[in-house]
Amino acid sequence: MNMVFEKTRELGEALMASEEYKAMKAAEDTAMANAEAADLMTRYLENKTKLEEVLHGGEPNPDRIAELGAAMEELQSVH
Repeated sequence: MNMVFEKTRELGEALMASEEYKAMKAAEDTAMANAEAADLMTRYLENKTKLEEVLHGGEPNPDRIAELGAAMEELQSVH
């Protein structure tokens, strides 16, 4: 089992050293430095969390699901 953890760590390190990860991280950092983009992302993630809570609750409310989905779509469409 120790070998699995070692290989997992190696894979994580390799991913973080990749050019794709570095480019993604740079783009994320640039977006988060923009106050409007950071606010939109925060609001999107809050709605996503609420949606996950509704979906994992006893009997999901279809109206609430639609409401949260629409809010997320609206946030995604802001340019």
